[in-house]
Amino acid sequence: MIGGTGFPLRITTGVDAFEVSGFSQLMKLQGILKKNEGGEWFKISKHIKKYAESESFSRQGNNVLTVSPEDFAIIRKLAVSLKILNL
Repeated sequence: MIGGTGFPLRITTGVDAFEVSGFSQLMKLQGILKKNEGGEWFKISKHIKKYAESESFSRQGNNVLTVSPEDFAIIRKLAVSLKILNL
């Protein structure tokens, strides 16, 4: 199964970005992020889950998740450790 009906989720700071497309990859990432405490982590986790479980796709920027540079660095490091990204 592919999240967002086949469209990858783009996680970005506005300058740096990476994409995650597989349903299982999105759910792994979301599962770990939802365990983090803090204001933005809940919102980020909720956005990933909603996107992964959507059955339709609107072209109004739903596939872009904009995060702070600090959060991006943490998410990217996590994606590399989960082998979602290859560096």
